[in-house]
Amino acid sequence: DFDRGDLLPDVCVVFCHGFASVRNGEKSAVFREHARRAGWSFLTFDARGHGESGGAMNTFTFSGYLADLAAMLDGPAAGASRLVLVGSSLGGAAVLYAACRRPARIAAVCAIAPGLGFARRFCDVLPPAERLRWQETGRRVVNNAWIGVELGWEFVVDGARYDEDEPTGITAPLLLIHGSKDEVVPAEVSQRFAANFRGKTLDFRSIDGGDHRLAADKETLGEWVDDWVRRFALPAP
Repeated sequence: DFDRGDLLPDVCVVFCHGFASVRNGEKSAVFREHARRAGWSFLTFDARGHGESGGAMNTFTFSGYLADLAAMLDGPAAGASRLVLVGSSLGGAAVLYAACRRPARIAAVCAIAPGLGFARRFCDVLPPAERLRWQETGRRVVNNAWIGVELGWEFVVDGARYDEDEPTGITAPLLLIHGSKDEVVPAEVSQRFAANFRGKTLDFRSIDGGDHRLAADKETLGEWVDDWVRRFALPAP
């Protein structure tokens, strides 16, 4: 979905959803409304295998997600010169890697509970026998309070490549947000990333008591992202 801004169309907020989520979730709706009121462009999409996109979750990989994001930046958002990448969970990891790959177009980044090291965590929680069964069969059903999907082993193989190459070379101003009670992606993941960040501008904000989805804090997230856009992505007066 691409909404062209009526006042500042060259400023485009691009939102990337989390694993097994969809483009029109609660946080996305809040970010879209902020962009609409400010007159900025807004773009969000379903990654392959998610929502209304093509493909299937059992062939989904992080590399595929990054390819989908690149296609959006080079397609619907191609006319915007000031991109603000906003991502949640696995989408948070995606915007971090994307910001490293094309720094010239990225004015600012916001990563919410970014799912760095996701492939390792998917395997670490499993007993060795179950991990081996996943590898041998190539398929595993993943269930939690929010999702029930079948993942292919290639998700792990592909993701492991990124575990060895974290996106520490971001040059755009980065807003990093994490809930202190996140049980899916521990807050320590963002804390370690912040400690190794080599860019010029980083603001790490912890939401006390916040869980992984941060749905209860979506209005606060909207205000923070709005402020980040205004500080770093708007053209000089």
